[in-house]
Amino acid sequence: MIGCDSGSEYKFNLLMLNSTTNQWSLFTNSSYFYNSGQFNTGFTVLKNLFSDYSSQIIWKVELVVNVALNLDSNQTFQGSTSVQFFVNFPPLAGVCIITPTVGNTTDIFNIICNSWTDPDGSITKYAYYGMK
Repeated sequence: MIGCDSGSEYKFNLLMLNSTTNQWSLFTNSSYFYNSGQFNTGFTVLKNLFSDYSSQIIWKVELVVNVALNLDSNQTFQGSTSVQFFVNFPPLAGVCIITPTVGNTTDIFNIICNSWTDPDGSITKYAYYGMK
């Protein structure tokens, strides 16, 4: 970018909301996420975070950017943004029946699901995925 040098830095923070105090706290166990370095814009949260911390429902990812400008003087500016997300738990206690139980890729299968409940709200759609 014109006016920006390679000293621009990106820092990601993972925070969790304490439901008792309604305060955000920094999550520091880096075995559950990785930030690919100070000059990388990528951040990945590993899926086992949500199963290992299943009582934690509300999370936030914060990005802090330091940009060094070398226009008239070497100045550094900082900006930040964040996004909150809620863990969507899987539905419970239902059953699906597939007929026929054996077939080929060209066969038509009927899938009927009943009695599922969703602790996060109502189930708005069912989606089926096939694997070979």
